[in-house]
Amino acid sequence: MNDDLKIYKVGDSTNTSSAHESAVAYVSMPSPLKVISNVGRDDKHSFLSVVKGGLGYNTLIDFMKMAEFHMDEMADILHVNSRTIRRLDSKVVLNIDLSEKLLELLRLYRFGIEVFGELGVFNVWIRRSIRGLGDVTPMSLLDTGIGVEIVMDELERLAYGVYN
Repeated sequence: MNDDLKIYKVGDSTNTSSAHESAVAYVSMPSPLKVISNVGRDDKHSFLSVVKGGLGYNTLIDFMKMAEFHMDEMADILHVNSRTIRRLDSKVVLNIDLSEKLLELLRLYRFGIEVFGELGVFNVWIRRSIRGLGDVTPMSLLDTGIGVEIVMDELERLAYGVYN
């Protein structure tokens, strides 16, 4: 078949009513995820450079809005006092520890949106008790790196249709 090769003629009006291309699902990424939008899912060197450069306070606030996390929930996940988050200035670059934790969450959310197809559905899932996680909510595991990995593993099982 000649479906592999696409020839487009500028100004050609003979048959512009259809295109012979595969249907592709395009998922628009919320603004906090744009920080890592050009980094491959397993590109650890690029993620390392993002962490070492530090993420901005505005990325944290945008993430909280996107994930629908309250200030206290975010503080618990980051292991800081909620007043610490409130006192930060919008021009502040987060330290390496907070940047790394936020980056883990951004990676998780990017994958979760890919798996579920939309942010709202993933936000509901992350707050539900999941049998594959021992009947706890994925959100309750986000305060540790290994907990985020466990949630990622569960998302991968869902993505590939592997149920336990």
